[in-house]
Amino acid sequence: MLCRSITIPKTITKLDKTYKVTAISKTAFKKNQKVTQITLGANVNTIEKKAFQKCKNLKKIIVANKKQKKKVKNSGLEEGVKVVIQ
Repeated sequence: MLCRSITIPKTITKLDKTYKVTAISKTAFKKNQKVTQITLGANVNTIEKKAFQKCKNLKKIIVANKKQKKKVKNSGLEEGVKVVIQ
């Protein structure tokens, strides 16, 4: 059974500087066959179309708020994937 969970953080730090993670590109997870769950950080406010296209084993996306939930659902999400607010 696949059990691969990915968390997109609110921020990342590189060279002692912190950056907000605000977007998921249109091919970020495209055709990923291993991921079963994705958790989005609260700063993600852009989710491009087809970001989760053809992720056959993706079952659940956890979001921080209603705005993110709407954007995930409008991103061309495959049928049957649950989107829940944490």
